[in-house]
Amino acid sequence: MKRHTIFTQQCGKFLIAGACLVLSLTAQAGPPLISDDAQALGGAGKAELIVAATGFWRPGMRQVDGPVVDVTAGLSPTVDATLVASVSRLRGKGGDDNAALLCPGIKWQLLGGGRFNISVSPALMLDINDADAGAVLLPVQAEWVTGNWVLGVDAGHIATRRGRDQWQVGSYSTWTPTASLTILAELWAISAEPDAADRGFSIGADIGLPTSQRLLVGWGKGLASGSQPQIDDYAYLGLMTAFGG
Repeated sequence: MKRHTIFTQQCGKFLIAGACLVLSLTAQAGPPLISDDAQALGGAGKAELIVAATGFWRPGMRQVDGPVVDVTAGLSPTVDATLVASVSRLRGKGGDDNAALLCPGIKWQLLGGGRFNISVSPALMLDINDADAGAVLLPVQAEWVTGNWVLGVDAGHIATRRGRDQWQVGSYSTWTPTASLTILAELWAISAEPDAADRGFSIGADIGLPTSQRLLVGWGKGLASGSQPQIDDYAYLGLMTAFGG
């Protein structure tokens, strides 16, 4: 039921933080976290729309993505089509940069309906302003569901057209005490080189509103960044609307 948020670095040109998200609503990971969950929406005619903004800070660098418009549409009980469009603005000591990003993809739930879920969610990331700055995202998600808890892993490869390819991995958990509240937490690592991996944690909440929409809020902190300056903070704020049940 969601999408993935992936940090991708484009060989010194700009850092895409939260550029290609595959979000969703209800009770697993995905925005406001960086990791994606392993569940499709569950049927044709179901859809989710998220309008969001993200921020990412490192010493001497600030990036803001917004608006981020994220659409997920169910094609079958196990396959979703996804599309994310966002504007990314980078401000740093080395100068400023902007990107207009478009990320189409799919989520295919290979296993589900019980306590275990497994999905793949390949996607393309395109910079409308720079045709040579694209990437292919190849993540896999697996999770275990027990009661109102979910424990999962999201790992994948990011093949860039310019610069080094990257890998990303996240381990997440969610707790849903009521239908109107889900608490989320994760540990994540993203890097093109093992000695310069960004590692950190994020926490978030998925809050039901009286309007039947959901408020998605998240905050993260860098724990280590190898040979480069450590990430200071990551923040996410979004509003999600579900359609078709």
